[in-house]
Amino acid sequence: MAVGPIVAEGLTIIAGTAVQGGGQAVPVEGGYRVNGHWSFGSGCQESNWMLGSFQILDDGQPRRRPDGGTYWRGVFLRTEAEIVPGSWDVAGLRGTGSFDWTVKDIFLPERRTMIHAGHRWTTNGRAGRGSPTPCRPRPGSPPTTAP
Repeated sequence: MAVGPIVAEGLTIIAGTAVQGGGQAVPVEGGYRVNGHWSFGSGCQESNWMLGSFQILDDGQPRRRPDGGTYWRGVFLRTEAEIVPGSWDVAGLRGTGSFDWTVKDIFLPERRTMIHAGHRWTTNGRAGRGSPTPCRPRPGSPPTTAP
């Protein structure tokens, strides 16, 4: 991914999302058409860029990466994203501004995409601590595969 356009403006704030998935993309010339809804976009109101993961659909089926995973990440301009008003009202965490956000029929250039890497499943088919979302293994743990 080319980071030049992202950091060229000087101070850059990217709001990540705490959950995998949320969007779907269809290949088009030079990139993808993306639609999606993501939760927990911490800092999204002050960000210049948004980071969201999605599945690329080829003939209606999720594209598989070489490692077997089906999720990709994309970096969206903040102006391409819409914050969902009223989606974040949590006592004690209000300052994080972790609102839901959406994109609708946005062209995402190939250069602003990457694989959603670093996720492994535990041997029981679930991520650590019972979460259904894949997570990074602890250092030194043996490699595992998804069920």
